[in-house]
Amino acid sequence: MSLVWRWIVFGCVALGLAGAGHMAYQRFFREHVLVVAVAKAEGQDAALISAINQWLVEQGRRYRLRIVESGSEQASLDLLRQRKAHVASVRTDNVSGTGLAAMLMLYSEAAVLMAPENSVVSGWRDLNRRALGVTAGTSRSDPLLQMLLKANGVDDSLLVEVPAGAVRSELQKRAILATAFVAPVPGVNLRDLRRLGSLRDARTPLTLLEVADAETLAGRDRRYHVTTIPAGALRPNPPLPDEGTETLAVARLLMVREKVASLFVSRLTRDLLDAARSLQPQHPLLAQAGAPDLETGAFVPVHPGARAYLNGEERGLVESMLEWLYVLPLLFGALASLGMWLRRWLGPPQTGDVETLMREALALRRAAGAAQSMQELQALRRQFEQLTGQLESNLVKFGRADAGNILTAVDLCDRRIDARRLELDEVSRRTGRTG
Repeated sequence: MSLVWRWIVFGCVALGLAGAGHMAYQRFFREHVLVVAVAKAEGQDAALISAINQWLVEQGRRYRLRIVESGSEQASLDLLRQRKAHVASVRTDNVSGTGLAAMLMLYSEAAVLMAPENSVVSGWRDLNRRALGVTAGTSRSDPLLQMLLKANGVDDSLLVEVPAGAVRSELQKRAILATAFVAPVPGVNLRDLRRLGSLRDARTPLTLLEVADAETLAGRDRRYHVTTIPAGALRPNPPLPDEGTETLAVARLLMVREKVASLFVSRLTRDLLDAARSLQPQHPLLAQAGAPDLETGAFVPVHPGARAYLNGEERGLVESMLEWLYVLPLLFGALASLGMWLRRWLGPPQTGDVETLMREALALRRAAGAAQSMQELQALRRQFEQLTGQLESNLVKFGRADAGNILTAVDLCDRRIDARRLELDEVSRRTGRTG
């Protein structure tokens, strides 16, 4: 192969290595802007994700979060599968299909049931054939609400969606006997209920009702988990509830594709949890951020990268360096060998082996014996000088025996050139011709 083609091949290899390095930089070191799909841009999850992104920017972390409104949680999942989003915010009971995994629980949405004190409604079982107001942005078809109603044998035909500001008046008129919602506690939905006076203490004080057999229900349906609404969470004074109240909740998950690299997900999970811990004073709901259901049989599988970080199984820098201590000598040896080979391969063609040098020296000797003029002999002498120069630069790599054989061949060639020059001089002297 000619020297030009060798350099062309080397250039292609170099470009390939540069491309691989660029891809590694893009994947592991460059600042990443991640598209996060949410159902509603004004929702609680969008507000928290926006706050987390601001913290990431201020702290100089490598991830940036750009919120995209999808219109529904199913549409968010579709964007994730179509690679139009990197992360999707979805409630556990809205996750469907395969190919996706949970990375982090952002917060929980609790099922809340309130009724006036001394009401005939003392629990979820008492709602059958009684009007129930659904408020705080909760839909009548909310999966957690429907599960609780069916588990308690309640017909949902009397569900009425009530605006947040009308809850108190509807209860006083007995148009509804209780009100329910599924929402994060604390959260923007609860703030609206407070602001509009629906939770204030009036002629009909409200009480918060527990979910009976919450552990049993959560065991039957792994989409949900048991949570406790602490005293004063809905209203601080007088406290509502007046003591911790057990209910069911559903996790709001940040979802990713299963095939996303584990290292990427692990680092992103770390940064999001760091942000959540730092932002808790400004956003108390982020105190709930943490691990999704990591147990076997969880409704939503957890991404291996997130699982490793959340379980404390992620390899640290020291462990990674110790592993490389065994690999680096082999790697450096291979690179050194490759470098030496490339240097020889890409260098100028050399008469590097014994056979080649011997062949060239003998060929020059034969040509010198057949030379018919001094000009031809002088050209052969120049070739001989080039050959000896190449021999000088490569002599160190030959063994003693090979070096002796080559020097003998070169000496015979040199003597033959000199002998032929004398012969041509004698011919010129006898004939009187020159050249």
